[in-house]
Amino acid sequence: MNNQTINKDDPVKLIKYKILYYYNLLSKNELDNIVRFGKNFQLVISYINKTIEESGQYKLLQVIKFVKKNLPGQLINYRIEQKKDVLKFQLFLSEFDQNAYDEIWICKTYIDEKIFSVAGRILFSDATFPKAQIIEQLWKKSPRLIEEYPYEIDFDYARLYRESWGYKWKLEDYYIFNKNKDFSLIKNELSRSLILIESIKDKMIIFCNKLIGLSISTFSLEYKITKNRIEIIDWDTPNDLTVIKNFI
Repeated sequence: MNNQTINKDDPVKLIKYKILYYYNLLSKNELDNIVRFGKNFQLVISYINKTIEESGQYKLLQVIKFVKKNLPGQLINYRIEQKKDVLKFQLFLSEFDQNAYDEIWICKTYIDEKIFSVAGRILFSDATFPKAQIIEQLWKKSPRLIEEYPYEIDFDYARLYRESWGYKWKLEDYYIFNKNKDFSLIKNELSRSLILIESIKDKMIIFCNKLIGLSISTFSLEYKITKNRIEIIDWDTPNDLTVIKNFI
């Protein structure tokens, strides 16, 4: 369990999560679900295997983060979806520089076809007006993979934009990985996502205004939606440490 109180000795990445919790954008349950390890590879592998076994019939994504204490972002990530990925991960670990990180974290989310599961990023920037707010969303994958679009990808993707709060979102681009999939399904799930995003608009505005008050004009919020629950799971600015100094 992670203490929700912001502590200056916490890894910077954990402080970023706690700030989201402070603004009611990240739930206590989601914060507590971040599993932290030291450098004991065996414990990590045992936990991953146990999680796969306990997930039963539902497909689960485990994101392994290699955390540096003073690094706010751009962490090395490894994604595991099924048993065969574990062997590749073990090989990866055997060749990985242990000085490149201080802790290993594991975050989990369901990506099963039976469960509504999407993730995305909302970019805020006056410099791109009239596209001052841009959403990029993908289906049943880690939002980190947004960076791979439009290269070889194996997921559904959509990008929308609008001028500001209260304006209607406009679809700018989309990609459907399975060509047999009906676009109407993507459209319906996009609408479902937007309703949930709008449901936390007031909380997002308060946090965004905090960033603007620190003279930060370009920033992004990362989100995930599972079933009917939305969580803001990360935020990024050109200088995260400036923001963090205002909380510790």
